[in-house]
Amino acid sequence: MIMKYLISIKQSETSLFIATFSILTLTIFIHKILRVLKDTLVITDPNIGIQLIPFLKIWAFIPISIIVIKGVYILKNKYSYKTTYGITLAFFILSLSGYVFFIRSIETSLCPSTHYAMHLIPTYLQGFYLMLQYWPLSLFYVFCDLWPIIMFSMLFWMYIDEIISLKQGKRFFPLYSIDIGGILLAPIVALASYLSGGSWEIQLELLMGLVVILGIILWGLFNKLSQEYGVNPHAEQSKPSKNSKSWFKNSMQWRHYPFVIYLALIVFLFEFTDTIFDLLWKGILFEHIPSPGEFSTYLANVSSVSGILATLVALFFSTTLLRKLSWFRVAVIAPILFGLLSLCFFLSYFFPFLTAWLGTPFGMSALGVTVLIGAVQTCLMSTAKVTVFDNSKDLAFQLCNREERSFARGFANAFAMRTGKSASNLTYQIASMTSANIIVALPYLACIMLMSIPAWLIGLSHISRQFVLRTAKEVP
Repeated sequence: MIMKYLISIKQSETSLFIATFSILTLTIFIHKILRVLKDTLVITDPNIGIQLIPFLKIWAFIPISIIVIKGVYILKNKYSYKTTYGITLAFFILSLSGYVFFIRSIETSLCPSTHYAMHLIPTYLQGFYLMLQYWPLSLFYVFCDLWPIIMFSMLFWMYIDEIISLKQGKRFFPLYSIDIGGILLAPIVALASYLSGGSWEIQLELLMGLVVILGIILWGLFNKLSQEYGVNPHAEQSKPSKNSKSWFKNSMQWRHYPFVIYLALIVFLFEFTDTIFDLLWKGILFEHIPSPGEFSTYLANVSSVSGILATLVALFFSTTLLRKLSWFRVAVIAPILFGLLSLCFFLSYFFPFLTAWLGTPFGMSALGVTVLIGAVQTCLMSTAKVTVFDNSKDLAFQLCNREERSFARGFANAFAMRTGKSASNLTYQIASMTSANIIVALPYLACIMLMSIPAWLIGLSHISRQFVLRTAKEVP
């Protein structure tokens, strides 16, 4: 049965698919490990907590990401793609492992305790103060957040756009959603917990050691892929013209790319709504599970369930959906699913007497039921993202011309993704500042999230019309 779906890959394309799929799997696996580590380190730290995350996403993430993205484009214009990838990969691996293996052991001396000053600072500014005081952890968190944007959304997909044609993309992209890394995450975290004897610090070092090993393997795979396929085997090799513009110059002329703007809109709205939900759910999860070890294990288990669901959907549904349904009907699944799941999550939180009644037969508290519903939403939305959302988005990117595509990957993917995350954290931060606590602001955040869905649907409808027109031009 599985071979029926895999048979869409032609025999001549097998080596290309295996190579690109392996690189994608390792990149995503590293991202999932880093996500568990960064969230556990920040949220379960008694001196920090989830209040730090919105400040990091805005005041640290935005300026650092701009610098890193600019640096990547400078490298890309000066060196070969393989060299750019290698330097960027080494930068991330050395920075992240350096914090865990070296800086963390002397972090207390680098970050002198000044708790007395916390009493002099307004509550709504304490997150900013903590960001500066615990600057090594802040940088670690930001670099972990940058990994999927730089290594996956930019470098990986920019290269894929050059070596894979639109027809190949329709066969490859659904299978790219197979989430082997997500499936393996829970067993790997459980094994690290067992080997560490319950020590979170040892577990942290074991998982980071695995990240280093995977990073080395990743470089070897990409090096081999670039040697075998080079750049753009489906078209004549050509160097950028003297009149070609950098992404940053093109970004000043965004009005000339309406197709890309709507792509950026749906990426922004997905990240905006998903990040707000993620903050709310993880805050509630920490109330339910305050232990770092149990917290990281729970996140890993949720990620593994998401990986299993994504793999099943990729094998048995994604390919069929893309072949049988229109682009819009596939893409619209994500916002509709998000709206329905979010409604269930907020209702469970706003009506604890109802959730307590539902949880009583299973020995669960009202908070436990809300956490479970949030976990279900996390699993299903993660599955929807890597299958219907990413597949439809990446097919749309394939229709861009070469100059437009480079701009699209930088602006509509990396920039819009970063802006969506930052805007959601700014919204969360403002809600925290203007309310006695985040619980009071929860109804307003719920309304903002649900009101984003109509704008999401409008963006999809515009892209769908352009998709039909551009696809018609591709057909001889």
